Amino acid sequence: SNNETRFKNSSLIPFNADRKNDLHSLLSLAKQEGKINSIIIDDLSTNEITRISKIWRELGGKVIDSKTSTGSQNEKLISELLGIEDSRLRSRKLARVLSVPLETIPRRRLDIDSIILSVSISRARSLKPALEYNFGESISVYLLSNWINNETYLKKEIDLEGITVIDMPWVLNASVNELSEKKNTRSRSFAIGYDMFELILLLNNNANQRSFQYTGMSGKISFNQGKLNRKSIKARIEESNYRALGY
Repeated sequence: SNNETRFKNSSLIPFNADRKNDLHSLLSLAKQEGKINSIIIDDLSTNEITRISKIWRELGGKVIDSKTSTGSQNEKLISELLGIEDSRLRSRKLARVLSVPLETIPRRRLDIDSIILSVSISRARSLKPALEYNFGESISVYLLSNWINNETYLKKEIDLEGITVIDMPWVLNASVNELSEKKNTRSRSFAIGYDMFELILLLNNNANQRSFQYTGMSGKISFNQGKLNRKSIKARIEESNYRALGY
């Protein structure tokens, strides 16, 4: 839930799984890695260019451009954002002026060091190859997927190579010894529900303990001063595998 106002009973402890916290954590990492000039891409399921822009600027970043991905023409979208079409247009104009056919390699704009994606996982799998096709392989990409559907990451993410992601460990295909390997569903709701069950046990068995940490399916959860705080894990996809960057 993103709303704690419903908890009016002072004896209840809310467990707040808020996607906005993940967004802030991911953008903070991008800033720590020296990224400043960014393009923001969302889709109709997230619709949060305004929110991302606000947080990014507060962290000291600059929004160079932004766009909502609405269809399957992601190659064209990336081409326009990186200025590839403008580069081709300049080449055609020069060829007409010189009256000579020219062989040119389009040049992307050089004032971009990062792209922030707030889209579905499947859409990200088409945007990243489109970025590489348009000479953007050196641009860092940060992905916060939507939480609406039950899409999960693959064990080998070839199309997301090089992307930095933040999500719940359970969704990132982390192994869980307590569960049967036959279980295929890896929804975020299941992760939150499972962790809530474990937290109830911990809170009841540690009534006199002021603080503790628990690493669960939804992330690393800490209890301190009567409050629960959850952090998703950040990872970078390298050679189609996940390299954990911490919580």
